Amino acid sequence: MSLCEEDCTLEDYDSTNKRVKCSCLVKINFPLFEEIKFDKKKLYQNFKDINNIANIKFLKCYKNVFVLNSLKNNYGFFIYIIIYLLFFVCLLLFSCKYYFKLQKEIDEIIEAKNEEFQISEDKIKMF
Repeated sequence: MSLCEEDCTLEDYDSTNKRVKCSCLVKINFPLFEEIKFDKKKLYQNFKDINNIANIKFLKCYKNVFVLNSLKNNYGFFIYIIIYLLFFVCLLLFSCKYYFKLQKEIDEIIEAKNEEFQISEDKIKMF
């Protein structure tokens, strides 16, 4: 998908300011925003190009990610592993212990609502 005008190429994207830097041919006069048109065929072609969408070129170096020497110095990897382990501990605790307590409370709330509904239904019948 192109973030630039037609016949322009994307040079840079500043994620902090959310601005795009495009490289275009020199223009004599600038069109108004409403007058800027995109070629639908080119836009569709960008979506059809699987190399552009899936970043296939970046997947060629996936082996470099799993090198043990680089993982030893990567603090983010250890933080991610700790968070992942904590998630599984919490998941096990919930599924073994707290799930049944939660289910019991939900059943009690439903039962109380049903009783309240029955009482209000009986009052309507009395009138």
